Parts: sequence; C-alpha cells; structure tokens
Amino acid sequence: MTIFHLTIGTLVVAFILTVLQRTMGQRKLIQQPVLSFLQNATGALFIFSGLVKAVDPLGTAYKMEQYFAEFEATFADTSFSFLASWFPAMAEYAAAFSVFMIVLEMALGIMLIVGVAKRFTSWAFFLLLVFFTALTGFTYLTGFVPEGVNFFEFSKWGKFVATNMKVTDCGCFGDFIKLDPRVSFTKDLVLLIPGLIFLFRAQSFHQLTTAKLRAVSIGLVMLVSLAVIGWSGYTLGWRVITFAVVLTALQFLGFKVSVCAAVGVMLVYSLSNFLMDIPEVDFRPFREGANIAERKAMEEEAENNVEVLAYRMTNKSSGEVVELPFDEYLANYQQYPAEEWELEQVKSEPAVARTKVSDFEITDLGGNDITAAILSEKPAHLMLVAYRLYGTESTTTTMVPDSVFAVDTIVVDTGFQLSPRLVRVVQKEVRTTTYQWDEAYLAKWKKVLEVAHAAKEAGLKAYAVTAYSAPERIKDFQQHLGTDIPFFTADDILLKTIVRSNPGAVLWRNGTILRKWHYKTLPPFAEIQAKYLN
Repeated sequence: MTIFHLTIGTLVVAFILTVLQRTMGQRKLIQQPVLSFLQNATGALFIFSGLVKAVDPLGTAYKMEQYFAEFEATFADTSFSFLASWFPAMAEYAAAFSVFMIVLEMALGIMLIVGVAKRFTSWAFFLLLVFFTALTGFTYLTGFVPEGVNFFEFSKWGKFVATNMKVTDCGCFGDFIKLDPRVSFTKDLVLLIPGLIFLFRAQSFHQLTTAKLRAVSIGLVMLVSLAVIGWSGYTLGWRVITFAVVLTALQFLGFKVSVCAAVGVMLVYSLSNFLMDIPEVDFRPFREGANIAERKAMEEEAENNVEVLAYRMTNKSSGEVVELPFDEYLANYQQYPAEEWELEQVKSEPAVARTKVSDFEITDLGGNDITAAILSEKPAHLMLVAYRLYGTESTTTTMVPDSVFAVDTIVVDTGFQLSPRLVRVVQKEVRTTTYQWDEAYLAKWKKVLEVAHAAKEAGLKAYAVTAYSAPERIKDFQQHLGTDIPFFTADDILLKTIVRSNPGAVLWRNGTILRKWHYKTLPPFAEIQAKYLN
C-alpha cells in the first residue's frame, strides 16, 4: 500500500458515496456534488487514518513524545525558551493526547460525511489540519537545518540532507504506511485547500438526515477500510470488526446522538488497545509469526549489497550541482577538489527495505552484544520487555573520615623495610545513590515474573530486556523484585516497537516470535506450554 493507492482508493470511495447519496432519496439535499465529494473524500480519509491509529494508540503517543523532545530542544535556545519546559510535561500525557487526537480525527471524518454541526466541523477540520501541517512541516524542513544550527536560524539553513531531519516519519497513518516527510507535508498542504473551502461553504454542506443513508455511508467506509487492512496482509481481530459494526449500527440513532455515541465507542476501542491488551492488528515488523533472525540477515545483506551509482557534487561558492556516474567520477575526480566541492554519494536502493528489525541489538549489563545468541536460540524462550523502569533516584552526600598515610623506608639488617605512617585524617565526600521504585509498577512485574519463573523451572530460558541504563540501577530493580532472571539492555524505541506493553512478554523460538502478551492478558505458564510448546 502506497500513498498513491490510498489517494485513488479514497477518491473512488468518495465518488461512490456521492452517487449513493444522490440516488437514495437525497437528491434535494446533495445540491452541490463537488462540495459533497470533498466532504466524503476528506471524511473517508480521516476515518481510515484514525482507524489505523486507533488499533495502536501507543504508536502515535511514542511519535508525539519524539516531537515533544525535539520541540523542547528547539525552543530552549530561543527567546521563547519559556515554552521548552512545557514539552516534557506534555510528553507525560502523550498517551492521553494520542487518544484524544485519534478520536477527534475519526469523529470529524464521520461528521464530514454525515454533515452534522457544520460550523464546528469545518473549523475543527481546518485547525486540525493546521496542527498536522505544522508537525509534518517541521519534520521535512529540519532537513534543511545543518547540525548545530537551530531551526529558527533561517539564514543558516542549507541544502536538504535527509539525515538532518529530526523526526523521520510523521506517523500520519501509524505504522500502516510510512510516508516520506516531503510527501506527508505536501499531503497536508493539499488538504488545506478543502479545509479553506469548508470554512466559507460550511452552510452548504449536505446533511444525511435518514438513518439508512448514514449507516450505508459510514458502513461502506468502514468496510473498505477493513478490506484494505486485510488485503495488505494483516490479520483482523474480533475487536476491530466489532468496532466497525457498532459504529455503523450507531447511525440508526438520532442525527446528533449517533455522533456522540460513536465518540464513546471510539474512546473505549482506542483505550482497549493499550490499557487492556496489545493491538490485535499489528502493523510492525515484530508481529507474531515473524522470523526476526531471517529478516535481520536479509536486511543486513541487502544493505551490504547497496552500490554507489553516482556522485553528486555541489560547488561551495556558486551552488552549482554536478552529478556524474560512478566510473566517470573516478576518472575525473581531480577536477572536483574537496576544498571547492561538497561530495554526496548516490546509492542504489537495497533489495530488501530496511525496517526496525535492523536495529535489533541486545547487550548484557557488561556491554557485550548477545543479539546473535538470542536469535539463534532454537528452543523456546521467554523475553520480558520493559522500555522504561518506573522509579526515581536520589543522591545523598556524606562526609566520612579518610586516613592519609606516608610510607617510610627503614634500613634493617636484611635490607630495607617499608613502614606506613599515619600523617593526618581528612574528611572525604561519599555520594550514595538510592532508588525508589514505583509500587504500582512493581506489582505489574509480579505477575509476569510468576510466569517467567515457572518457565525457568520447566527448563526454558527466561530473561528481561530494558532500556539502556546504569547497571547499578538495573541490578537494584532486580533486587527489589527478588528475581534472579538476567536483565539485558536495548534501545528504548526498539523495545516500544516489539511489544506495546510495559512490561510485556514475548515467546520466541529459533529467531521467530511465537506469541506476544500484554501483562494483563499473560496466561499461566501451564496454558502457554499447552498451546504453544507441545
């Protein structure tokens, strides 16, 4: 699925909706087909975009955390530095912010198609687009900001360099479609056009006043959305199917009541996909059944086989750009000295697209890479995942007496003898770090550790992987849990990608993910053994 396919599909669905609405007894209400087509197109797009994010709200929350971190760093060095302190606080509520945005997006999609609350819908749609455009614009435009230069230092911007971008993916469609930042920014700029039209033509919106037509319209969009997800190779769970059916059925309620009820259903569904369980539709490369060892090897091989096709040179003085094929450049490289030209390699695309699997690296507390050992482990083994260990730490400073000695050399009959002599006693500063762990978080670990210890007793390897941190901190956490299972470390974003639960559990065998669990749905080990290990 690409943005091109999605655009064509959205326009086709919008055309079908417009025709249906004009032919099912609503001709007198659909008096401006072009405006109705725009309502249906943007509404269908917002419903689909919201749906693929609603199945995994934490994905959007993690993306917002990245944006908040970059905004904090960007504003910290400006005259608006007082804003920088807001973003860490906002990051603490990223999950709630994510759910709010997802529900708002889907609700606006329904309201556009149905034509309810015209003035509110038009303004909310426009302002939400402005917000999205600011995010995608920031993502893309940071590619013009050289390293060490603040975003607001416009005079120091240079040529576009992809690696300079601070957030490489906007998350507009969750993990279902990864858009190039420039494409994503362009998409939002284009959507601002109907957004502006809606502001001035909101009173001319069509309104679907019959329950049957509302149900047909919303039902068609939901049906096509689920079909697209299924045709893309993802497994549809019962929750998302029930969600689509209920949203459609709600259209038989009152004109405005149906929208309010739909908001409640969206809220419950979004929350269920991270508070109660992991997402049942998994768009990430670490989905159940994925052979991570094989995929990682394929991506690494493809990366190693990438070829340099050409060299692109930019004259530092004039800005002239010259691109030469690889062989031609080697024959004439003397004409482009490094003092005058900036050199950039033009490489072929890897045969296998790079995913987060390439970043799958795990180390022990001593810093030794144990990735290969984990992926090559043939028997089943249980991995507990925690991208963050919740707790605080405090450092106390105490003064202790410290004796200072001098060593005297004494001549004796047999030669020389070294004799220590106390010179003085001084006060020495000693720092001690104490960790205070969140009791509610520790309680979550108690359940998963019961399963891990049972697995260990049955002969399976069980271990935990958490974000990079001081070994002393991780060991203190182990001691508070009273467990002897080993703890390893990995990148926190990688761990967030593997399983949307903290802690979460992943059952592996021979480099393949057999099953993943939220800590609330993790069954007793006996049940795991009966279902997956026999």
